[in-house]
Amino acid sequence: MTISSSDWTDIVLRTNRVSSVGEASKVLADIQWLFGFRAYYVFDRAKKNHLEFAQSHLFSNFTELFLEKLERMVPDFDNKIFVDSVSRLMPVAWRMDEYGQRMKLSEAAVRLFHDARLTMGVSFPNFGLWDKIRIIGFAGARNNPDQDELDQLNLLMIQMHERLSLVFRSQENSDCGLTTLEKRVLHSISEGNRRAHVAAITGLSARTVQYLLASICRKLDALSVEHAVASALRQGVIF
Repeated sequence: MTISSSDWTDIVLRTNRVSSVGEASKVLADIQWLFGFRAYYVFDRAKKNHLEFAQSHLFSNFTELFLEKLERMVPDFDNKIFVDSVSRLMPVAWRMDEYGQRMKLSEAAVRLFHDARLTMGVSFPNFGLWDKIRIIGFAGARNNPDQDELDQLNLLMIQMHERLSLVFRSQENSDCGLTTLEKRVLHSISEGNRRAHVAAITGLSARTVQYLLASICRKLDALSVEHAVASALRQGVIF
C-alpha cells in the first residue's frame, strides 16, 4: 500500500505532537485508516501495580458484543498478546489462523475474529519507557504488510510509545508543585523564546515572568532556568 508523501508528513508531525491519550487515539485511528487496517489496539502493562489507561487495554472499532465474546472465549487474551509479542521483541505480523493454532485458541474464538474481519494484524512492543511494557497493534482483513510498511509503522509506533510515556509521566509528576501558568511559561522558554517575548504572549509583565521563573527554579531545585527546563523535560512536566 502506497501512502502519499503529504499524508506521511502529516501523520509523522501529528504523532510527534501527541500530548494526551485522546490525541493518541485520533492519530492511531488515522494510521489505521492510512494503512488499510480495520482497528487498532493498545495493551498497557505496568511493572508497578497500576495501569495508566482506565483499563489494561484500549480498542477501536471493536463492538461491545465482540469484546464480551472475546472475554468469555479467551479470558487471558491480553496475556497471550503479551507472551507472543514480548517473545519476539520486534514487530510481530500475524494471521489469525496460524496465530490461533500457535496460541491454542478454540475454533469458536478463531471464528469470532473471522466474523469480525480481523483475520490479520501486526503488533509493536516497546520496552524500557517509563518502567512499563506497552504494545500497540493494528488488525484487519488486508494482506500482510510488506517490509516498507512495517518499517514505516515501526517508526510511527516508536514515536507514539515515547509520546505516551511522556504523557503518563507528566500525569504522574503533576504534583511537582508547578502551577498551570508556571508550566506554560517554562514551556515557552523551552521553545527558545526570550523572557520579553514570553511576557508578551502570556500577557504578563516582565517582572512577573521573572518572579515565576524564580519560583519554578525553587520548586524544581534548579540552579538556573536552563537547568529547570532540562529537569522539567526529563521528568515529563513539560514536553
